[in-house]
Amino acid sequence: MSGPPPDKCDMGVLAALVIVSTPPRSLSGKLLDSMLLVLVGLSGPQVLILAPVAAWRYWRERTAAMRRNCLILAVTSCCAIFALIHSMGSRLTLPLGASPAEGMRIIGGQFTLGFFWA
Repeated sequence: MSGPPPDKCDMGVLAALVIVSTPPRSLSGKLLDSMLLVLVGLSGPQVLILAPVAAWRYWRERTAAMRRNCLILAVTSCCAIFALIHSMGSRLTLPLGASPAEGMRIIGGQFTLGFFWA
């Protein structure tokens, strides 16, 4: 199975819900929303999808909470873009070891062992 772990997907969905929901009224709710957006913004590239949504939401509804969400995601998306650009050159391009000859050796060995042991 490939892809991000389920907990990161859940955090991205939760951050999307924070962006589209009504803003909290209490200080603890505002802190929780802000910390969640910072955590999601710094933990993966899903911030690159969430930042335009937050900008659109701020453009439609100019409130302090929407401005806060938009600024948090804008700053963390800059960090994500920098991290992506910085890590492009450091990826190793090593051969994986898979080749047609190696595949034939493995499959041939399985057939040979199967004939002797069956």
